[in-house]
Amino acid sequence: MIFSSFFEEFPELVESEFRNIFVLDNGVHKYIPPGNYAFLELFCPDLDCDCRKVIINIVSVNPTKAWAALNYAWEPEEYYKTWWGTSHEHYRQMSGVTCDPPTKNPLKNEFLAVFQDILKQDKNYAGRLEKHYVMFKERMRDKASKKSITKKFALNLSGEQVGRNDLCPCNSGNKFKKCCLLKAAH
Repeated sequence: MIFSSFFEEFPELVESEFRNIFVLDNGVHKYIPPGNYAFLELFCPDLDCDCRKVIINIVSVNPTKAWAALNYAWEPEEYYKTWWGTSHEHYRQMSGVTCDPPTKNPLKNEFLAVFQDILKQDKNYAGRLEKHYVMFKERMRDKASKKSITKKFALNLSGEQVGRNDLCPCNSGNKFKKCCLLKAAH
């Protein structure tokens, strides 16, 4: 499953809810070089999936580089055990924060430790990630619903399938895509 960017769906929230960190050259971090690192939030667009997790891609702008990918799943292990089923051992890896994929790379593990510290220190950020998951899933449901409505409308309006470029069955004289199809999509 390819995860999708939260901020591509909600660009209006970039200024107020986007998270990044500045790492200074002060010896605090052993492996992470000084720089500005963005935490990009990616969520699963599959409506049948309720994984309740976010993938955080950690990237820098200068140089443009992806440094680490982290999984953050906020529900307790029991939720994932029920969700995955006990036939899968994956549920143990779901709860909490992990590198994606798991690694012994010290740089990625240092990013993991930084992210875990942020979650411990800033409970609002953890809550915001959960809220973003809900918002993202609702946006995906809305998009799916609009597609479903338009398909049903195109098939059921006159009992025959109406093409986008056909004349609208409402007898307006306009093409279907510029008339009732457009209205159904909004």
